[in-house]
Amino acid sequence: MKTDSSTIETKYYQSLNSIRVFNNLNKQNKSYYTDYYYDSKKVRETGAFLNNGSYGVWREFFPNGKLKREINYAIGKITFFNKTAYPFYDYQLNIKSKADALIKHVYGDEFFKKHIIWDIGGSFIYNGTLSGNWTDSLELKPKEFLMRYAIKFDGKTYFEMIELHIDKDGKFVKGEDVKGLEKLSTKTSKSFALTLQKAITTAKLMGLKETSKNKANAFLTWENESSNTIYSGHFRIYVTIKTGSISSIRPRGRSTVVDKYDVYVFNPWSGTFINKTKKESITGWEEDSGSSTGLLPAN
Repeated sequence: MKTDSSTIETKYYQSLNSIRVFNNLNKQNKSYYTDYYYDSKKVRETGAFLNNGSYGVWREFFPNGKLKREINYAIGKITFFNKTAYPFYDYQLNIKSKADALIKHVYGDEFFKKHIIWDIGGSFIYNGTLSGNWTDSLELKPKEFLMRYAIKFDGKTYFEMIELHIDKDGKFVKGEDVKGLEKLSTKTSKSFALTLQKAITTAKLMGLKETSKNKANAFLTWENESSNTIYSGHFRIYVTIKTGSISSIRPRGRSTVVDKYDVYVFNPWSGTFINKTKKESITGWEEDSGSSTGLLPAN
């Protein structure tokens, strides 16, 4: 059903005891979701999809209508009203506290409080047989955990900026799925000294030129490095300006567009300029598929 302000879509799943309603608000670029029990028509779950691709506040209900739990994805908080359906959750919270403590050890309590948001939707649990989202209830006790955290910086939220692999005893496990912990000098302030706008202004002083159609873009990113310790790279601020594109359009095959960029790299902790480099991103598509990369070293 379509109205002037929204598109409402209802899907029925009798075998799953579920009626799912999606209310897409056209002008707000936001969607609300409601899942009803098919048999009783009572609410099972409600939530919101935000315009940046993340979740808002979600609430889950028992069949009798009583509230089970509330998950605020924006601030990384879960509130239980009845934990009987999640027998291992206190154990999971203990594991999370170990991951939190590791981040605080590296960056300090103040940085954690100001900049870190637990990415509930991006965190996972494993028990050797099954895996699931952090919010799932597994029949067997979880044994491994992938903890993800977002960083809130200069009015933006950057998801999956910190990833930690934690074992059943709450100990850090080295591996490829680890990033976001940077070894800082004792002389380095554990707070970001640079804003995105200041980085753009500095890049302009160093030669970056904008046009009416081509504006600079600044963002926080993580540069990964091979390491045998918990420290596996560095946070950086990139200021990018597009310098050109190379297109290969094939109506009957795979098409690609390679966008070229000059990138001005800054240390967010000190605000100092590091270097200027060239990078590219590649977008490819064909009839039934498509993909795109982030910034890669330019060929």
